[in-house]
Amino acid sequence: MKKIAYFLSIGALATAIAFSGCKKKDDPTPQDCANSTFPSTTGTATVQILNYSNTSGGFTVIDANAGDFLSFAVNITKGTNRTQKLRVYQTDCANQVGTQVTFAGQAGAASDGTIDLRNTDAAQIRQFIYTVPTGMSTIYLNLEIDESGGALTYSRVKINVSGSGIIDTWSNVSLGGNSSATASRLSSGTGQTYASCDAAANMDYIDITYAVATASPYNSYLCSNPARFQSPISLATSTASCGDDGTLSTAGGKATYFKAHAASDYSTATDATLSALTVANTDNQYVQITSVPSTFEFLNSNGKKGLIYVSSGTLNNTTTDIVVSVKVQR
Repeated sequence: MKKIAYFLSIGALATAIAFSGCKKKDDPTPQDCANSTFPSTTGTATVQILNYSNTSGGFTVIDANAGDFLSFAVNITKGTNRTQKLRVYQTDCANQVGTQVTFAGQAGAASDGTIDLRNTDAAQIRQFIYTVPTGMSTIYLNLEIDESGGALTYSRVKINVSGSGIIDTWSNVSLGGNSSATASRLSSGTGQTYASCDAAANMDYIDITYAVATASPYNSYLCSNPARFQSPISLATSTASCGDDGTLSTAGGKATYFKAHAASDYSTATDATLSALTVANTDNQYVQITSVPSTFEFLNSNGKKGLIYVSSGTLNNTTTDIVVSVKVQR
């Protein structure tokens, strides 16, 4: 019996060690939420969520449905400390940091969800996609910037899980031709545009690219970023010096599919309109823009459908811009 008691004690100790080793934060247990205090920011970085502007009570506030994909474009500017990592935590308690979100397989994210930041004085954009879970009516996302010296800066998001048929709309976004100073790549999830230095770190989220063929007849195209470098567009791979990162390739990315849209219903399009679109992964990864204004369908790599309305601009010219608006399923 003494041997049995001994082995039971060892087993209990091993179990205790295993569970303590998995702990993400020194947060109180969920039942102590009311008595918890959210940690103070000790860092000096500036954090701005670019694509959600509704703020209240110290939170960026978002309305969403369970199962929605929420794409975040986060602009991070170094203060007096070096910025090192971005981590995201989720919880249903406003007073706690929560458990870390992993973002498995997403661009720039390690297996534990940590997203690397460049060692640079310049502002840098990082993007991630968060899937709204079921079972919670209110979710708090806590974006944590890990800085040198153990300093931490927090930016907080409150997600109200309710409603139905929510879509994202991005209006009057300028996209530049190949030789224009205006960024040419767009994330339909955030409405954020990207030039070379931030494009490389966010390539998996870029699903709409404007490009003008560099050989006669210099046609204008909306395309996936991979199609930008393939026939019939066939641009040379561009590179850019981005501070400590040196030279970055801006080729690559995921597939997006496009087709012309016959109806002129962009302004009244709803979630039901987008769901009924017929664009599919059998369509091309590019579509030619032959006139302005015009409307196109697209299907992004997350399986979400959308409409692109090209409202103005000079076509078939590498130095000029076009203006687009986008509606996409969330």
